[in-house]
Amino acid sequence: MLLPRFSLRTMLLIAAGVAVASVFAGQAVGGRVWAMGVTIGLLSVGAALLMQAAFFAAGSL
Repeated sequence: MLLPRFSLRTMLLIAAGVAVASVFAGQAVGGRVWAMGVTIGLLSVGAALLMQAAFFAAGSL
């Protein structure tokens, strides 16, 4: 199966997480220093996970 099956609960949790991250990003644009740190931290974690997935995909070829 190409795509895993997600429940409605999982999708709602993902949507809530993205909403919270968007609030942090909006506060960061407004100039809040703590929100800039949280946003940069979230982006760094996302970039690290994407890099790990890319190396795993390249190693699986």
